[in-house]
Amino acid sequence: MKATFFAVALLGFFTVTTFAQTDFTMITSPAALRSYAYGKVARGQISVGSRSMLNGSKNYVNTELLSGGATVVMASLNELAEFKYSVSDVRDPVGYWGYLMDEDWETLFFGGQSAVLQFNDKTGRWIVPPELETIKLTTMVTQVPIKVKGIVSARVIVRDAKGNVLREDYLNVRNGKLYFPEGYTGRMGELIVTKRSGDDSIVDEVYDLLTGKANTPTSVNSRAYVSIEGVLNFFNSSVKLDRQPKDTLSILTVTVDSMIAAFGATAPGGETPRAVLIRKSDGQSWYRQAIEIGDSVSLKILAGEWHVIFEWEPDQYRELPVVYHWDYDGGKG
Repeated sequence: MKATFFAVALLGFFTVTTFAQTDFTMITSPAALRSYAYGKVARGQISVGSRSMLNGSKNYVNTELLSGGATVVMASLNELAEFKYSVSDVRDPVGYWGYLMDEDWETLFFGGQSAVLQFNDKTGRWIVPPELETIKLTTMVTQVPIKVKGIVSARVIVRDAKGNVLREDYLNVRNGKLYFPEGYTGRMGELIVTKRSGDDSIVDEVYDLLTGKANTPTSVNSRAYVSIEGVLNFFNSSVKLDRQPKDTLSILTVTVDSMIAAFGATAPGGETPRAVLIRKSDGQSWYRQAIEIGDSVSLKILAGEWHVIFEWEPDQYRELPVVYHWDYDGGKG
């Protein structure tokens, strides 16, 4: 039985680069991605199948590697699409399926349908329903393979109109190909492609999802410093805290042989401490000195790093902690 024709219905911080930038105009819309896939078609196949089909049936045809895209491949399939097969039970549906693939046998478009054979009273033979012989490729693969030289990984960042990130996804990358989902085409946001150059260095390239054009990343040079909240540092000086929280830890660093330093504090509510406690940063025991007059006391301090805290009247100033208990189901209760 010869298929009369083959119809297709397509629904559906690195700044130095050693690569030529990739043309990503195919990611600007679903239609653009479909056009790209259409042009990459290099192989095709039509197959016929049934649960009760017998061995020895001629039930598929393939094209060789062709150039010219889907148009050329489909024309070639139409010339070859002649099948002869036998089934053990005509009640079993027969399916006709078509596939268009790239040069690496990766499917780009596919589709088909099935039906039960019909008996022709005039000829006395079983025939294929006419609708089966028009194979409609109604589906494009959800992730279209795009060859990218040197690609290591890729991710998309989708944004709203104000530039806020809505979603970030890492895309499938294997065998030098980026598998780009149709659902990310024409979005606001960017495609970030990581490549490995010939000298094994890593290069990041940024492309606009709306235009497919390369964007220039913003380079930033910066330094950062770490500090702990509730800890104050003093160098070769007295330790005087003005309106600081009562649980403040002061670190006094003395780089001279010795010095006289004053130690005092007032709390946010105006209270003054009743004593100061001092210890070496690598020590265990605290030295306590009562503050009997005024809000400070002077002490001789030797070279080194010293931890300083103040002792206050036990006025229950601190808030009680919130303690979570885990219930038997593994949640907080």
